[in-house]
Amino acid sequence: MDSQRQSGTAPMAARRLPHRRARSHAERDAMTVEIGFALVSGGLLAGAVFLALASPALFGNASSGWIQYAQWAGGSVFVGRVLWVLLRWPGRQPSQPGRTSPDS
Repeated sequence: MDSQRQSGTAPMAARRLPHRRARSHAERDAMTVEIGFALVSGGLLAGAVFLALASPALFGNASSGWIQYAQWAGGSVFVGRVLWVLLRWPGRQPSQPGRTSPDS
């Protein structure tokens, strides 16, 4: 620890960017819940898409190509859902309730 102080290097966790403020405990909790929601909802939606597309091959006489297509589609839906939820999260609620943008 003393060698880090003497050399002027601090661990990455201890460094703060000058323009960013520290997040509160509630903000970190909200971010954790949002990430969990994105993963769970993405997994459920991907499973539903996989089951819907693979059901002809699983329960019928369709070729195994349906399963490969269902795997690709389910994975794509999972990634898309997670990105959709996480990229929309910071701007989801307007700063002034009842208004659609800060300028209105």
